[in-house]
Amino acid sequence: MTQGPLPLILLAANEHPDEKFRVHLWSCLDAWLETQSSTVAHDEIEAILSNQKGTFFEPFRLEGAAKRTALFLSRLAFAETSAASRFRIVSQDSIGNTGGLVITSNKNAFYSERYELGKNRLKKSDLRFFAPSMTVDGPMKAKVGKDLHATMYSDDHGMYVDFPKSLLNVVDWDLNRGGLTGELSSNSHIGPKKQSFYSIGMTVEGTDKGIRLAVKSPEALIRFSTFVVQEQSIRLIAKTRFQLTVQLPPSAEGPAPITVTANDDFASEWMDVKDFGAPSLDAADIQKITDWSFHHMSWLDGI
Repeated sequence: MTQGPLPLILLAANEHPDEKFRVHLWSCLDAWLETQSSTVAHDEIEAILSNQKGTFFEPFRLEGAAKRTALFLSRLAFAETSAASRFRIVSQDSIGNTGGLVITSNKNAFYSERYELGKNRLKKSDLRFFAPSMTVDGPMKAKVGKDLHATMYSDDHGMYVDFPKSLLNVVDWDLNRGGLTGELSSNSHIGPKKQSFYSIGMTVEGTDKGIRLAVKSPEALIRFSTFVVQEQSIRLIAKTRFQLTVQLPPSAEGPAPITVTANDDFASEWMDVKDFGAPSLDAADIQKITDWSFHHMSWLDGI
């Protein structure tokens, strides 16, 4: 089950600085929703949301973009293509993603309290949900404020790509966390056929300045040079919310441009929309989103 790019599209539809683009994305989202054959109407969901006040200790409030997103996701949850029978919406004033309004596919609803002694408390829930206050906190390009790059170079012993600590910090890769280099060695790949580092003889080394990709043996250098000449990309993947994709410079020297890419679960604290699907955006729309925030792995993979 996958979240897909829907959370990233919704993030841009709500927060992109270009108002016209936000309107355009919502138009794409709404048009796509109508093709999903939801079993509940917009007015029915809006009535349920508007009539819910929560409790004295846990008031329920949804306004503006949070309400629009909740309306959209609730209808999508009960589309004919969805297997969901319930959908949970957390108040935008709540910190965290537990509790909230639970809507059922037969158009009933009840309020799930987070309070330990509350009524209808869901002690364990795997329901799909939306928690407005837990919106994505990540390495958005607009916040990073500059183009990112690794550095490629060579010496008498081999070819290397260096990723300084300042770059690793952008995606919260902590060199002090045990196992990071092992994760990168096992999960990362190179080229369109996603060849493993092991298959071409590339190693991942931790240094006092960051992380280094190293290719040293004569056989590995021959294999790796083919990727360099063709300006192929390397995907660095760890058990974190974001990946780094680096494009190899054909000269094998100098800056190697970096693209920050969201893993499928990058927005898992904000919403759970597994298998809800997502509208297909054209290349220009995807580019405008990635220029503002980051890429999504499904867009890079073409899935």
